[in-house]
Amino acid sequence: MPAHLAMYEVCHLVHPLHPVSQMFLDSFTRGDLTGILFQRFFSLPNSHYIGLAECILHTLRPAALG
Repeated sequence: MPAHLAMYEVCHLVHPLHPVSQMFLDSFTRGDLTGILFQRFFSLPNSHYIGLAECILHTLRPAALG
């Protein structure tokens, strides 16, 4: 299963996300946003998304996180 699809199952990502968070997720998955910036901004509209951002990062870029 491709990583970008696995994040939905592994991280229990459900829609709809807050529109601003969705914008940052889309930008990150396109490669327009670094992981650090994604983690910082994805959860701004909803602090419950902090753990979700970490899960998405670990699912999509596990080697880059160390």
